[in-house]
Amino acid sequence: MIGHCHSNSSLNKYCLDQGFPVCKESSEIYPGSESDGCKSKNLVTERNRRTRIETGLFSLSARGPKISKMDKAAILGDAIDYISELLKDVKNLWDEIRMLKKRNAERAAWS
Repeated sequence: MIGHCHSNSSLNKYCLDQGFPVCKESSEIYPGSESDGCKSKNLVTERNRRTRIETGLFSLSARGPKISKMDKAAILGDAIDYISELLKDVKNLWDEIRMLKKRNAERAAWS
C-alpha cells in the first residue's frame, strides 16, 4: 500500500504517523482523478531513482581501475573486487607498521 493513494483519511493519517509515504488528495496536488496524481508522482520519483542509480554506476565505473564491461553487474562486481584488493593492501600496510614498530622497540631495548 505504500505510495498508493487512499480515500480513507484515517488510513492516510496512520500511514503518515508510521512514516510511510502517502499521497495527499489528488485535488490538492494534481488536477484530474485521484489515481492519476499518485501515478504521475510515482513516475517522476521512479525516474529520479533510476537517474541516481545510473549516475552512481557511471561514477563508480570511472573510479575503478579495471572495469571490464559497462553493464551494471560487471561494474558492481569489478568495484567489489577492487575494494577487496584495497582492503588487503590496507591490512598488509598495517601489518608492516606493526612489524616496524616491534623491530624499533627491540632495537631500543638493546641500546
